[in-house]
Amino acid sequence: MIVKFDRIGRTGTTPPAALEVTIPARVTKDPDAIAEFLHGYVGRFLLSRDYEVSVDLGSDRVWIAGGRFGQGVIEREAVNE
Repeated sequence: MIVKFDRIGRTGTTPPAALEVTIPARVTKDPDAIAEFLHGYVGRFLLSRDYEVSVDLGSDRVWIAGGRFGQGVIEREAVNE
C-alpha cells in the first residue's frame, strides 16, 4: 500500500520524493494504525504539531488536518492469485 500526497504542508515545498509513502504491511488493514504511521511521517515536514491525519479506506483517501496541510490517495498493490 502506497499513499501519494498532493502536498505536505501549507506551502507545498516538500521534496517530490517525500510525497509518496509506503505503508508497512503490518498496519494496512487498520485505518487508525495507518493514520498514526502517517502522522509520524508527515510531522517531519510540518512546523505545526496541532494536526490530525484521517484515513478512509472505503474511498482510499487521506487528509492532513482536513486537507489544510495536504491530502492523498491510497494505491493498493495488485495481489497475484
